[in-house]
Amino acid sequence: MEAVWVLAISLFITLLLGIPIAFALGISVLLSLWAGGVPLTFLGQLSFTSLDSFPILAIPLFILSGALMETGGISRKAH
Repeated sequence: MEAVWVLAISLFITLLLGIPIAFALGISVLLSLWAGGVPLTFLGQLSFTSLDSFPILAIPLFILSGALMETGGISRKAH
């Protein structure tokens, strides 16, 4: 239960300091996991293994294909 309080208080403080929301959430989560006793080496291992996902790989490739179609002129509207 202590980790929940650390999460709430650290998020509130980081937002009051004017830190962008994405960074405030990241800092708050890391602090709450540290307060909850989760080893930080586990977080690195989890981050690395979660990047090895085929559906997540499709997102940047889909964006790349859209950019290539735009520069190649395929995606222009026919008049």
